[in-house]
Amino acid sequence: MKSKKQVPRIDLSFIIDDDWRELMHEWVEYHLDIKHPYTQRGIMACYSRLIRLSGGNIESAYLIVEQSEANNYQGLFPLKESYGQRKHYKDCLF
Repeated sequence: MKSKKQVPRIDLSFIIDDDWRELMHEWVEYHLDIKHPYTQRGIMACYSRLIRLSGGNIESAYLIVEQSEANNYQGLFPLKESYGQRKHYKDCLF
């Protein structure tokens, strides 16, 4: 019988701000769900990348994570121009 791989425990205590720590916890959980767990080194690099991509803005960071989860991405990428913008549908015909 094949033994299950041990999932490494991730320590997010290096993230000082609670909002950022919560967001990264959500991202770690998403990665566990898609069966691509992070290593400690990987999550630290991922956090650094998210800070750069968002310009240090937590609202932008949430949109980046949401976009990646919604599209089943394994990584974090710059926001697409239209992502997160409200669209006005009143002029649309269905």
